[in-house]
Amino acid sequence: KAEKQVGVLFPSTDRVLLENEPANIYSDLTPGSSLSWFYSSGDCNFKAKCEEQMEWEGKYNFTKENTYDVQLKKGWNIVQYTLLEIEEFNPSADGENGAGKMEKKVDMKTLDRIPENINWYIKTFVKMN
Repeated sequence: KAEKQVGVLFPSTDRVLLENEPANIYSDLTPGSSLSWFYSSGDCNFKAKCEEQMEWEGKYNFTKENTYDVQLKKGWNIVQYTLLEIEEFNPSADGENGAGKMEKKVDMKTLDRIPENINWYIKTFVKMN
């Protein structure tokens, strides 16, 4: 009865990345970057490279790699998420499961300023009360 038009402001390198949020391993993923803001109550540094073997019933078998270089300062911080590489897999022989894409290589790092290649997009939808 009480519809409200609401939206999300989304800073990214490409409008199509709106569909990557939240990341869905079977969606039509697109390489590129997006930004998020995180508030920290104190300084925190985190640097890591995580690898995970992704395998499922012969449909796919690859190593997923996430790299983090996050240096939070007290207050608001800009964190850039970049999908660098995608793993595509094909339907099974029996046709039961369709083709898809999964994140293969992801980089997350803090930034001092918003990069020039970032564009601002808005995704609107109707919220019902």
